[in-house]
Amino acid sequence: MKYIILCAVFTLLNQVSFSQTTIKGKVTSDGVPLEMVSVFVKGTKVGAATDENGLFSFEVTTNGEMVVVFSSVGYLSQRKILEASEGVISLEIDLKEDPALLNEVVVSGTMKPVKNWIVLFL
Repeated sequence: MKYIILCAVFTLLNQVSFSQTTIKGKVTSDGVPLEMVSVFVKGTKVGAATDENGLFSFEVTTNGEMVVVFSSVGYLSQRKILEASEGVISLEIDLKEDPALLNEVVVSGTMKPVKNWIVLFL
């Protein structure tokens, strides 16, 4: 009986020490929703990716301050510092295009057919 009471007390203490926070929101770029943006809490494995409407939602069990990172290829990463609290935190994030990637060059080519198979292995 003492064991059951002790387990119940530890379970309640565990629930009180960590608050359950839901982080949700929308990621856009100049008003256009962005798909497949990585949204995660820095230093953890908790996060999500935005859907085709730029929406995301995930739950965090933590105490205190946390840094939420928003990143996508071709855009500058953005960080938001949030305070964990019970309930829902709603965010509206506008990512800017990375100017370093705007002048990127793509090179493609084709290979001529090789008649001698021996040349391929040398």
